[in-house]
Amino acid sequence: PRPRDRTTVEHHPAYMELKQEMENHLYRETRAVEEARIQ
Repeated sequence: PRPRDRTTVEHHPAYMELKQEMENHLYRETRAVEEARIQ
């Protein structure tokens, strides 16, 4: 059963860690694409 309340999920340490990792990954991907476009 998944928790319905978003606030409890968002303050879960594992969720925050995953979110951070996803944002870091997206940032790296975006930068790689932009660098490839420049060259």
